[in-house]
Amino acid sequence: MFYTHLLAVGLYFLCIFFFGFVRKRVSASFKEYILANRSVHEIITGISHVSSEISVGTFTVVASMIYTIGLSRLWVDLGFFVFSILSWRILAGRLRVQSEESKDALTIPQYLANKFDSKAVGVLASLIITLFTVTYIGANILGLTKVLSKVVSLESNLVALAVLIVTLFYTTIGGFRSASHVNVLQGAIMVLATCILPFSLLAKFGLEPLTTFLKQSGSNEISHSDITQAILYFSFASVMFGTPHTIGKFLAIKSPDKLSIARNTSIIINIIIYLGITISAVYGRKLLPSIRDTEMLLLNLSEVFTSPLYSSMIIIAILAAVMSTIDAQLISSASCIANDIYRHITRNRSDTHLILATKLMTILVGALALLISLIFNQSVGKLAIFSLTGLGASIGPVMLFTLYTKTRNKMPAILGLTSGTTATILLTIFNTSDIHYNMLPALCIAAATILASSCVTGRPAKCVGSSN
Repeated sequence: MFYTHLLAVGLYFLCIFFFGFVRKRVSASFKEYILANRSVHEIITGISHVSSEISVGTFTVVASMIYTIGLSRLWVDLGFFVFSILSWRILAGRLRVQSEESKDALTIPQYLANKFDSKAVGVLASLIITLFTVTYIGANILGLTKVLSKVVSLESNLVALAVLIVTLFYTTIGGFRSASHVNVLQGAIMVLATCILPFSLLAKFGLEPLTTFLKQSGSNEISHSDITQAILYFSFASVMFGTPHTIGKFLAIKSPDKLSIARNTSIIINIIIYLGITISAVYGRKLLPSIRDTEMLLLNLSEVFTSPLYSSMIIIAILAAVMSTIDAQLISSASCIANDIYRHITRNRSDTHLILATKLMTILVGALALLISLIFNQSVGKLAIFSLTGLGASIGPVMLFTLYTKTRNKMPAILGLTSGTTATILLTIFNTSDIHYNMLPALCIAAATILASSCVTGRPAKCVGSSN
């Protein structure tokens, strides 16, 4: 079993190296390096988007909570599905068009800075994105370390370090384009892994475990679920409006006219992956009723009821989920630092110099995230939810405000970014219950601050017409 896992992971790394090296551009411009020159194919954009959205928690926490709680946990997953679609509908078209019209902005902070004609807005947004992105990468590394510690006989921290090094390799060597093409391979692996297991269980055990669970859930859980909890869980997924590693994909698509194809691709893959994990977790409740570590549910199901080769595929799918999220966040944060902070303080603004600076920032962000994973080594979920809440509550409301109003008053943006970040930190410190609940109040505080400051500092902005 161990050698099968090791061989499979080794082959996966070789494929990643190949994809990353082949897609690099030796004479790339800075725009090519951090945004693929706005020329990414729509299918690749769709797959890359969903690959970046799915992380280690999708394969561990989602399955675990469905196993332990049941369908009431699906409010979070349903929320992510709905808000993912809304982000394509509400953000994608406007952001792709307006970012190009706004002095060809290459990053989210640069877009905000150009819209408000304020470097301060761009710098503040870059710092916030870097803070929460680094902590989220750390959460993914920590989650991967915990998974690996239970499935391989090697030192898990060393394996996690190897994963980070491989991710840094293909990310730094080829930038945005290389990472996007690698994401296609990673997305295919995740789809394959989440399809084979439920079909294998269905073939062996029939529909009885699934139908029994649905009947019990329909009578006990869904109909009696707490409406307040459902709203708070569902609203948590509004973080999708403010995560630069996913909405940044909208900037790079070749043509705004192709966004519908990218959106449909992303939605279909999302449905397949979440449905496969959900069905597998339902079978797990019936087939493995006394499992100790529920986060290892998918791996245990594959080991007990399939083959060692398939359990290796689950491990590779988890690796793919982690790496596809990390690479997008590394590029996002490193691009923000290089383009929206460093570029303003350096005299040498040549493409070669800025690309080198971005590569160095990518390595630095990876090292900081690794350090965070070692310091906060007991709090995968809290660290991840804190990071997502921070991005969603600070960047999200400001993005919507910018895209849908004509105002050029920078104060609402600055106060919105600041209040969303502050609310996230304070709520995380003082909330002793489920930290999923932090998102809605933090979002409301930021939105109220933006609207109030917009009224106080100037006339309310008029909404913009559709840019699609």
